[in-house]
Amino acid sequence: MKYIGKTKAYTLLILVFFIATSFVIYRLEDAKNLQIELAKQKVVQNAVAHYFNLVVTRHWNARDNGVYVKQSNNNIKPNPYLKDNTLITKNNEVLIKINPAWMTRQISEIANELGDHYFKITSLNPLNPDNAADDFETEALNYFEQHRDKKYYYQFNDDYSNLDFMGVLKTKQQCLACHEQQGYKVGDIRGGIRISSPNAAFKNEVELLELSALENNVMIILSASLIVLFLLRVTEIIYAHQQNIEKLNKQLKQEKQQEHALNEKLKQTQAYLIQAEKMSAIGQLAAGIAHEINNPLGYIYSNLNSLHQYSKELGKYIDDAEQCMERLHDNNPADKKCQQLKKELDIEFIREDLEDLIEESKEGVVKARTIIQNLLKFTGVDKHENQTVNIEDELNAIINILQNQFGERITIIKDFSTIKPINCNASQLNQLFMNLIVNAIQSIKDTGEIQIKTAYKDKSSLQITIQDNGVGIPEDIKNKIFDPFFTTKPVGEGTGLGLSVAYKFIKNHNGTIEVDSEPDQGTKFTIVLPLEKVSGD
Repeated sequence: MKYIGKTKAYTLLILVFFIATSFVIYRLEDAKNLQIELAKQKVVQNAVAHYFNLVVTRHWNARDNGVYVKQSNNNIKPNPYLKDNTLITKNNEVLIKINPAWMTRQISEIANELGDHYFKITSLNPLNPDNAADDFETEALNYFEQHRDKKYYYQFNDDYSNLDFMGVLKTKQQCLACHEQQGYKVGDIRGGIRISSPNAAFKNEVELLELSALENNVMIILSASLIVLFLLRVTEIIYAHQQNIEKLNKQLKQEKQQEHALNEKLKQTQAYLIQAEKMSAIGQLAAGIAHEINNPLGYIYSNLNSLHQYSKELGKYIDDAEQCMERLHDNNPADKKCQQLKKELDIEFIREDLEDLIEESKEGVVKARTIIQNLLKFTGVDKHENQTVNIEDELNAIINILQNQFGERITIIKDFSTIKPINCNASQLNQLFMNLIVNAIQSIKDTGEIQIKTAYKDKSSLQITIQDNGVGIPEDIKNKIFDPFFTTKPVGEGTGLGLSVAYKFIKNHNGTIEVDSEPDQGTKFTIVLPLEKVSGD
């Protein structure tokens, strides 16, 4: 299982908690702002209610084209900016006309005296200079001009301690009686009603929300920090445990690999031992057979020599007998009988052929003895120790042993350099050469040739090459040919140990073996052996 690095885990953990904490703080901040906004709307709705009451009162006043009140005291004075601002009754009483604007002004003055709200009617084009717009009012009236569908405009000061509210006043039909001369038409923005109210309670509520949000943020950050520290510690413990597990897994893997390597080595060793036992058994069998064959071959060869001598003596006797027979008279019956018998038995042919038969038989015996000696030399019975041998003689012996396998279809080309004998394990090298030459023979399907060359590579090493023009070795298996039990032969026809054993024997001699092969072009094995004495174990 693949784990991410410790540093990456720490970074990811901190990043996740940073994002989560930021999200929670953002959501709390959003909730706080929503609460503030709801509180704002509550304050604004209170101002809207005041504005609505004033608008209803103005509509009531305008519906009757103003109202008249008795001037009972000096609190109510005529509107100096209104024509026909007074009316004298039949009883000579003076009635003051109160139009919507003058009424709104009167109400605002009373409200400003009695309460904490400030009311004002204002316009960008007032008849009464006292109704001229200040900066906020100008901003609000311009906003209404640009957004004719809007009815309200408001703003809080920076600490939320005061609200400035403006409600729009649009020109209606009944307003034209007083304002038509100013150029207003129905629907025009004529002005607005300003309501300003201090909001200490709202300010306190906002401050409380801000403080609560700050406390919450601090608690969240502290809690998140503690959780992060805790998880970092847990992560460190987990990673320490993970490292121990990985260490144990690595150790277990190494032990398993070592066990596998030992099993493979044991398997190879068992195979080599089996192969060695086979070779030893073959050697002992060959030695026994050779011993049994050598004895009859010995007396056969000895008898052939005696027979050869006897045939010479018998021939001399025949020659002498014929000379004696010639001294007899021609009409002698015994002479005639001898001549007749010589002719019938074809004595002259027998004498000539007997000489050839004896020579051929002696050559056959010599060849048989040579094969037996080569077989004994190859098997190397009781010769597992190093000895000084001539590599070229060993190769010749192996070629003689394998003669029946390649016959006349394969030509053996020997290019020997008359190298000096070297100290080596002849039994191992003989088996090595035997395996390589047998493989070369088997790789040639019909006719072909095998080149065997010996030469000095340099002053300290000897080089032997065995090259054939057979089917070659595919590229994808070239690096496997020296593996134990690897074979391309059908089941039952090969053990897969030939080249593996050859490779082991080369390593035993501190040598090297290289293969160069191309499909359908042939294969070349190059063996390099040191000239100094090697163990060959």
